[in-house]
Formats: sequence, C-alpha cells, structure tokens
Amino acid sequence: MLKVDVNRREFLKITAGAGAALAMPTSGHTAVSSKMIGVQVGAVSFVAEGTEKVLDVLQEHACVNTLFLAVFTYGRGIAGRQIPGQPLPDHGKREYDLNFHGGNFATPHPQYYKNTVIKHTRAPDHGNLDILAEVLPAAKKRGMKVICWLEDVFRADLPNIEKVQEKDRTCTDGTPRRCASTIRTTGIS
Repeated sequence: MLKVDVNRREFLKITAGAGAALAMPTSGHTAVSSKMIGVQVGAVSFVAEGTEKVLDVLQEHACVNTLFLAVFTYGRGIAGRQIPGQPLPDHGKREYDLNFHGGNFATPHPQYYKNTVIKHTRAPDHGNLDILAEVLPAAKKRGMKVICWLEDVFRADLPNIEKVQEKDRTCTDGTPRRCASTIRTTGIS
C-alpha cells in the first residue's frame, strides 16, 4: 500500500485542481450551460464547409448551443460571404459572392403568398437547398437550438415590390408622411 504524506494545504490544492479539470469541457462536447451561446450563420457556411463540420467547429471551439440561421433576406449582410473589398475569413472558400441574389433560403410555401403580389421568393444562390431541412436535424441531434433569423430587405428588381414598399411622400402642407402598406413576409417554416 502506498502511503502519501500530504498536508491540508497541499490536499486542498490537489482537489481544487482536480475539480477544475473535471469541470472543463472535453474536446468534441459542448459544455452544458443554461445560458444561450449563439452565433449568426448563413447558408453559405454550410454549403462551403459542410453541415457537420460547421456544427463541429461551433461546438468544439465556441461551445455554441444556439444557431441564428439566416433564412430570409435579399441583403448580402446576413447571408452572403463578405462584402467585396473586405477581408475574407480564414475558413471556407476564400472568394466573394459577386452574384448574390438572396431570398428565402428555406422552402417557401405558396399557400401563404396566394393573396399577396409577392409570389416567387426562393433564393437561387444554392440551388434547391432548404437550409432548415439541412440544419435542423443535425442541430437537434446535438441538442442545439435553431432560431430563424430574417432581414426585412428586398431587392428593387423583385416583381411587384413597388406595390408593397413603404414610401415617404410629401403632404400638401410640406410635411412628410408614410404611405402604402408594408409587406410582412410569412411562410418561412
């Protein structure tokens, strides 16, 4: 039998160190947290690097437990790679997406658009990819939450967009006023 002569102070140092080491997350596992640790991410990341790899990196390096998934926008800001002229990230394809179009990166459901003048919102950027169908099962398997993130930005060349845009008008007394109605995009499921 091994006999170890350790004083109280040394014993406390050893047990505190062991406790801290046991509390550290191990590689490949997200630390259990009641706090939301989220990241905003667009479809382009999953297309460029693969769904499992993206989720691995987010969990292993940042303990992410929530994804804010860009599902609808015509603006490059939340769904594109990078604005031309800005530095490219150190991962994924190192190129600008100069042909970015945007739209609905999930499957649009026409029944929700039938009484609107806006009909075709499918984002053509990644073919027939439905980013929710791609990411939800993989995230759920890992215990990650997915929150749909959308941006109320529309292309000027979208058919009928001028019929639903809110415009500033000048009243007869010279004061500006808001006219027309704004579109509330639904049908992202």
